[in-house]
Amino acid sequence: MAALEKGTDNMLYKADKMCRVLVKSVYATAALLAPSPTGAKQPSSQHTRFHSMEELSGKMGALSPSTHGSFSAPRSRAACRLSQLSVRLSACEDKICTMEENHTLVRQFILVGFSHFPYLQIPLFFSFSFIYAAILLGNLLIVITISTDSHLHTPMYFFLSNISLLDILYPSVTVPKMLSDLISRTKGISYHGCIAQIFFYIFFAVAECFLLSVMAIDRYVAICQPLHYHAIMNLEVCIRLAAAAWFSGGLYSLMHTVVTSQVIICRSHVINHFFCDVPQLLLMSCSDTSVNMITIFIGVVLVGIGNFAVILGSYACIISTILKIVSREDRKKTFGTCSSHLMVVSLYYGALISMYFRPLSSFSQPNIWMVSLIYTTGTPILNPMIYSLRNKEVKGALRRMLQK
Repeated sequence: MAALEKGTDNMLYKADKMCRVLVKSVYATAALLAPSPTGAKQPSSQHTRFHSMEELSGKMGALSPSTHGSFSAPRSRAACRLSQLSVRLSACEDKICTMEENHTLVRQFILVGFSHFPYLQIPLFFSFSFIYAAILLGNLLIVITISTDSHLHTPMYFFLSNISLLDILYPSVTVPKMLSDLISRTKGISYHGCIAQIFFYIFFAVAECFLLSVMAIDRYVAICQPLHYHAIMNLEVCIRLAAAAWFSGGLYSLMHTVVTSQVIICRSHVINHFFCDVPQLLLMSCSDTSVNMITIFIGVVLVGIGNFAVILGSYACIISTILKIVSREDRKKTFGTCSSHLMVVSLYYGALISMYFRPLSSFSQPNIWMVSLIYTTGTPILNPMIYSLRNKEVKGALRRMLQK
């Protein structure tokens, strides 16, 4: 926000400085045309003052040839010059007013969200409150179970606990605000709140992308290099991989947030979404967004396609190794250790691709926010079910914890 204010203030300062130069030229030209009483000393241009554009226009009307006859050639050129300068000054003042007005528009945004369904506000509030409570309870239960049961102190479940923690934080960025807007009339969010929401939203989403890749690598080592698994995936390596995933998410989010905060919003202050998202702000921008588009392209290539390629490569090797196993039961058991992760990856990347792999102009569609519900609430609530219902070890740990 400080960078945006500094940039806008610099533009306002330059425009104001230009207007001051124009004002001096208008004053000097008008002083040459101003008639003075006989015998009176003609005032210098620096003492001639007009307090408004209306006063200048009145003076110009008083000096027109229709009221005082024909000007001499030099005075005619001066009158023409005065007319041109006054037009430029008026345009300059309009530009400053427009810039100041646009600068104030970004102080507050209106989140449209579910405003299209006024009669469903209360039912939606209770529905999403239940979903959010289930997200928190399910993922928190996974984190507590893995932390307290020694049987689950393995690399795979260490990464799973990180995923569950992200599934708690990730929807907490958007869902509480959405719930408050459902029972509120204002549905507003401050500029600072919008930028903070963008930062944490991208942070947790990108960190989860990297953690899913790390889990795929873990499954690759466990199945393709079983004899060296514990030596390769020791506790120190697991902590470093998890920390790298969190750090990468924070670094990428910081880069995205900085370039987004430089955008000057002037076309609208109404966001057709239930939370602040980068494409929505870019649609409202009146400044150059080429840096933002480059940042998005880098994110798509490195974060999206890069992580997806790592996952596909890992599972290609895993499937190749599984197919070499002679026993059918052993093949089924081996594939079962990574089937839950594969389902989560498919669900997560499927939702992201359907939402963000589209032209920027498509984000202006009225119901684009419906797709966001899939990965902001659908994925976090399904992940605990997938990992608990399809995993015998997690179900056993849950049973032992509940029996205590």
